[in-house]
Amino acid sequence: MTNTKKEIFRETVTFIKQWARNPFQMGSIIPSSRALANLISRCALDGLSDDCIVLELGSGTGRFTKSLLDAGLSPERLIVMEVDPTLISFLKHRFPNLTIIQGNAAFLTDLLPKESIGRVGVIVSGLPMLSLSSVVQEKVLQSCLDVLYPGGSLLQMTYSPFSSISAERYGMCKTYIGCAWSNIPPANLWRYTRKVEE
Repeated sequence: MTNTKKEIFRETVTFIKQWARNPFQMGSIIPSSRALANLISRCALDGLSDDCIVLELGSGTGRFTKSLLDAGLSPERLIVMEVDPTLISFLKHRFPNLTIIQGNAAFLTDLLPKESIGRVGVIVSGLPMLSLSSVVQEKVLQSCLDVLYPGGSLLQMTYSPFSSISAERYGMCKTYIGCAWSNIPPANLWRYTRKVEE
């Protein structure tokens, strides 16, 4: 077995074990596909200013993380956040040069390095928004808006054919990006930005 196949096997086994322990937290039974990861990294880095950073929420085993790095994002401009301690250990072993934070996305201003607040150009979210209560979802989204650069955006994937965030309710605009049909199940990607008052 090649090193790449060993890495994929280890990643998949770790993901499934954690899914079995807490399926609502994981959202999916297997890691996201390369097609979805590539779609997300392409959208995240498109037009991203050189002085902005990318924040990844709910990193799991790092499928999106690896795609962002492979697409050319420097490790110094990527912050990874995950709540599960087992997955945190996996991520630290897999990406030893990254800033990896264990914590809840509802408390970003308390958890992120102070110098990064307001410099986050894109938030890549793998959080299962539809599994969150409306109260928790509101806290997470407000937390995201608190750390985003003024023109920054939130990229949210969902298995639903519809937006998993009530954008209007949270003062946000939404844009449908596309679908990764080869993902299991097919996954849709949406971009959310802060609504600009006229």
